[in-house]
Amino acid sequence: MAASVESTIEADTSGADTIEADTSGADTSEARAIEARATEDQAAARESSDLQPGRSTLSIESPTSPRTTTNHSTTASSSPADTEATTPTTGGDTVTPPSSTVALPTASTTPAQQTPPNTTKPTTQTTQPSAPAPAQNPTPAGPPPTSPPVITVPPTTPAPEPLRIAMSGDSMMGGLYPALEGALETQLGRPIQVEYFLTPAIVENPEAFDQWRQIIADYDPHVSIFLMGWWENYRLHSNLLSMHPDQADWMDRYRSIAVEPWRQLVTSGGGELIWVTMPPVDHELRTTQIGALNEAWRSIGSGERSTVIESVPSLTDPEGRYALRSPATGRLLRNPDGLHICQDGALALTERLIADIATRYPVQPQPEWQTGPWRANPAYPAGECEG
Repeated sequence: MAASVESTIEADTSGADTIEADTSGADTSEARAIEARATEDQAAARESSDLQPGRSTLSIESPTSPRTTTNHSTTASSSPADTEATTPTTGGDTVTPPSSTVALPTASTTPAQQTPPNTTKPTTQTTQPSAPAPAQNPTPAGPPPTSPPVITVPPTTPAPEPLRIAMSGDSMMGGLYPALEGALETQLGRPIQVEYFLTPAIVENPEAFDQWRQIIADYDPHVSIFLMGWWENYRLHSNLLSMHPDQADWMDRYRSIAVEPWRQLVTSGGGELIWVTMPPVDHELRTTQIGALNEAWRSIGSGERSTVIESVPSLTDPEGRYALRSPATGRLLRNPDGLHICQDGALALTERLIADIATRYPVQPQPEWQTGPWRANPAYPAGECEG
């Protein structure tokens, strides 16, 4: 068998047909078949070398020579350089590599086992990322949802409308306002609002009428209380008006251009008017003049939605004369200036007003309002009033 293999190898090296590699378009399956046969030939050669001592496997003489093969059962193995020679070139003509002579190697040469290269062209596969799955709301555990319970809300009772009280006049009213506000505004039950508006004089004073038209439109008082006389009397005796108290018919004229138009204006919004008469002052002539003015205003006492509250005897002695101190308590009723009122004078007159208002409105003064913080109001100057 050794002689047969040797003769076969010699025949291959002397006249073997050379397989031409088509470098431009060889069939991939044919190349794989050739490689498979080459692998089988290498295995047969190694088996033959093992059977004959001193003989080695085949080797390519030149590392750069192209790989050749024959149609016989034994074929020379190839190196990586041989593989490159038989690889088709891209876009070129068919190259036929020259044949090389296969010689037997020396006994000392033992070539490394060669693995046939993979001639399949690698392909690059691009994987498109898949879109994330839409988030799903987890189904809550537990019993299926039920309709919400029906809650019946009882009808609410609207808050009662506050009783609005407007207090107006000259500085005399400035001393009466703090006491009435302290007694009524913080009461329980129906709320009460008490506001003060300065109106020193009315007669032939268009600005005063404009002011009160606006007050009625904005504040809309239920009760309007007035206390004035000092400056109203001054205007009547100033010789600046179309009338004068020296005229025989001045009171009728005064009532027609001041008293009655004022009553109609103040009650035009549906509210009522309370007129507080001016108390006597520490001046005999002025007290007489103010007395005549009070008489002119008493005419509205019989009118619709209008009332007159007398300041006597709250701010006078039992005979109706000016009194600085209370005949009952000895405390100051009036300021030593002979005109304005102090805390106890305001208290006495406020009790009269509350008693009158309570006949038409459910008002209830605060307990112990008489000694409340209103007594520290700046309307009662320290050192002039007792506090």
